[in-house]
Amino acid sequence: TSCCRANSSDSLKLGYQLCNDHLLSNPQALIRLARRLEDLGLESFWVMDHLLQIEALGPADQPLGEAFTTLAFVAAQTRRLRLGVLVSAITFRDFEGLQSLRRTLGVLSGDRFLLGLGAAWYEREHRALGIPFPPVAQRFALLEEFLQRHPGPVLVGGMGERRTLPLVARYASACNFF
Repeated sequence: TSCCRANSSDSLKLGYQLCNDHLLSNPQALIRLARRLEDLGLESFWVMDHLLQIEALGPADQPLGEAFTTLAFVAAQTRRLRLGVLVSAITFRDFEGLQSLRRTLGVLSGDRFLLGLGAAWYEREHRALGIPFPPVAQRFALLEEFLQRHPGPVLVGGMGERRTLPLVARYASACNFF
């Protein structure tokens, strides 16, 4: 007997996260990848919203593409693949600019875009680029304020049970933990 069963109506949904943007030097390769993911039946395609590469994923000086622009490009090249940012730091953009990106990608993708938001964790990129990096409580307050002011489908990402899970329960349609 199996310890885990799925009803016939349940389905496993798989997605792909592009962790470094080496494909941006070859847009045709990015198109081929996205279309192949669709052909394989994957449900979603995700990009990181980082301004500097995370050293565990590539060289610190590796150029990164802008997340929302990359997803707009992929949206134009695909039909079914859901698209998302995994995750955008609440500290990177003002609320109205972030909401504008969310609306625009929603329209351009035919409502296939899901905004992923988090309280920000990568201090090195904030410091290097002169972006304020407030204390963690303030970053979570900013995240909750955005979620309250701009309701709608959203993925909330984070690392902890104490702050992240309550936000997921109150506001999110999906979550990402690492």
